[in-house]
Amino acid sequence: MQAVLFAGGAGRRIQPVTQGMNKHLLPVHDRLTVVEHGITALARAGVTEFLIITNRDDTDVIRALLSSNPALGSVEWTIAASKSPHQSLAEVLMLARGFVRDEEFLVLFGDNVFLHGGVQSVQRSVEYPGPRIVLARAPDPSRFGVASFNGATLARLAEKPSDPPLNALVVTGLMRLTKSSLAILDSLPRNERGELQDGFLTSFLNVLIDKRLLGYDIAGEPWFDVGTPRAYELLLSHGGGERPALSRRPQGIAWEVAQEFSCAEKIRDVIAGLRKTG
Repeated sequence: MQAVLFAGGAGRRIQPVTQGMNKHLLPVHDRLTVVEHGITALARAGVTEFLIITNRDDTDVIRALLSSNPALGSVEWTIAASKSPHQSLAEVLMLARGFVRDEEFLVLFGDNVFLHGGVQSVQRSVEYPGPRIVLARAPDPSRFGVASFNGATLARLAEKPSDPPLNALVVTGLMRLTKSSLAILDSLPRNERGELQDGFLTSFLNVLIDKRLLGYDIAGEPWFDVGTPRAYELLLSHGGGERPALSRRPQGIAWEVAQEFSCAEKIRDVIAGLRKTG
């Protein structure tokens, strides 16, 4: 199976944690960065070929990082550069059209971290046919697309509602799509520059719901969207960082703690090596 992993973006919401660095290079725990964690989770579920889309300035770093990880030797990966760090996820899916050969493929927004390897959530996405999304509960559901139901049937997705219901289920960045479903992107509204508008993903998924084509699962393990400093702190303190001492330190020091991980040293070595050869 193939998968598309988006590891780009400007990371404006998580500054100053990233300090000018791609957030997908942040350590998840002592051994893996965010981008490596995502690839590993999908590979365990049977994905053998990846398209990794990242910022143009980050392609060499991510290529060197993945090349230095012997655990990823069994999978094939290709890195593609987005036009800019501000490129929308819609354009990323457009790039996926030229990559996927099979009808069904997985998509992972790289800043989504499922603890315990994401085994349950990813495996369900692989086993069931057709377009499928993974839902989860979030402490701040207004940052996401929020699901509503008719009984147990997925009825609608609302884009970042200002007053979401208690215990709302939100759309995570892990989904299974079909190549034929990407044709829906051509029919969605565009702005004056011909670009798909904000909230396109929710609109895209709602079309699939209307056609009764979209299934869903609920995340079987803790899930984090590492999009803000607070979210990254929660990930580290929840056990993803394997450093319980974090909970006993003042808030706002997630980056300082993350610098202690061995994979943070690996990132520094990779960047230093590129500077020597550049």
